[in-house]
Amino acid sequence: MKKLYPILTIAAAVLSIISVVISAITLSAVLKLDSDIEQSSLPQSSTDDKQQSSHTEESSEEEDQESSSLTEDIVFDIKKPNIDNSGWHFEFPIKNYSDTQLTLNSILVLDHVGGPKTPYRQKNVIGSERFVEINIANQGDACVLTPGEEHFWNDWHPLVDRFDSRTYVFVFDTDNGRQISYSYPFDMRTEADDFSYAADDGQDLKTLRHSADFENEVSHGVYWVPANALGKSNLTNAEIHGMLTASPDEKKDGISNLYEAIQLYQIGLFSYSDDNITTVEKGLTWDHRKPGFDSVRTNSGGDSSSANWLSYMLADDYDEVGFFALYNPDGRGHTFNYILEDGWYYFIDMTYYCSNDIRSAVESGITDDYRSTDYILGNIHKTNDPQRYANYILERFNTPPAMLVMYTAENSLSTAFISDTVTVVYEDKNTELLTLHDNDSDDLTLELRPSPSSAPDWSLFPDFDFSYL
Repeated sequence: MKKLYPILTIAAAVLSIISVVISAITLSAVLKLDSDIEQSSLPQSSTDDKQQSSHTEESSEEEDQESSSLTEDIVFDIKKPNIDNSGWHFEFPIKNYSDTQLTLNSILVLDHVGGPKTPYRQKNVIGSERFVEINIANQGDACVLTPGEEHFWNDWHPLVDRFDSRTYVFVFDTDNGRQISYSYPFDMRTEADDFSYAADDGQDLKTLRHSADFENEVSHGVYWVPANALGKSNLTNAEIHGMLTASPDEKKDGISNLYEAIQLYQIGLFSYSDDNITTVEKGLTWDHRKPGFDSVRTNSGGDSSSANWLSYMLADDYDEVGFFALYNPDGRGHTFNYILEDGWYYFIDMTYYCSNDIRSAVESGITDDYRSTDYILGNIHKTNDPQRYANYILERFNTPPAMLVMYTAENSLSTAFISDTVTVVYEDKNTELLTLHDNDSDDLTLELRPSPSSAPDWSLFPDFDFSYL
């Protein structure tokens, strides 16, 4: 779920409790973990779960400076953290292996999906202003290591699915103006996690079943259906894996239905990230979402970017691919997809299918499996009347959304929020907004205004390196 007025952060995290152990750095992570979400309110997206460690704070532009002047980068062997029921324990000595005095400049915490050699998905930076707080300072408010001197690092993190490997990078300044970094990579994957799709001739995934055949009515005129209800996959998982390094356009041409799109989404390890960018124009703060092409290219994005990913991928495969948005009374919203084919509307929220955070039910057709998940937004539904799907949401959420909106566009529309009048503003691109619900008892309203004249340059976001997969 997104507020409509966030400020762009490359990586966001929160402060939590730090416990200090004498002669050691002990960091106690306090996280909001993903849990089964009751049908009570709008879904809490992964944005609420992005804390990487108790010592990380909201990153700033400073994090882009960490590699600009490095002259030496020492990477140690990949290790496995100690693990118990409480979580992962990252323990190692930080030793000055050089022949000169080193002064700690910053600490980077990089979280990966697919192993520590893959590009990081989340980066958090600890600046020198926090060294006293995390008990790493040994000379006033600085951390200075003479040749051969060491500190012992002991960090802890609860077990989560959002990342499967982590690298700690300690960036030091030398006395002669150079920088040296020590990188300590950890791989938390098990043998099962190391499985490669490169030789997998099957088509099933963790919850997807290529041979699933059911259509269960869960509300009047609303049916739970498997992904292959919109076409069976013509591609094996190995063939999908072979497409990973292709261009976005080549991937789009190679994908012909929803099931194949989810195969690509999961085998390619698409991950959730808070990638919205804001611009201010004529007193409005506009929230822009990453377009579908760039979501495919960068292989990450938030709820709207994930919806744009699917819309781009399936644009030529069905009668219509569009967007469905839910809003709380305070203007917080969440966007996902609908697909129209042969008079039937299919609703899918791709954020529930991220490979490192799958929250959809196994496609068994068994009601208990369905109910064990966030079953409304976490599964695929079909209906011949979108109002029935809207009614299903309103009936089952204990705290129903204040507004439900559908529309068709190439990408999800940029939005703004006016707090004084509690107004959600959509950019006007001659798109018809279909309001399926608007609660008269609250102040939330909807408005169209001309599109902002400026837009982010999404090309500045780097391509994801699929060759690692």
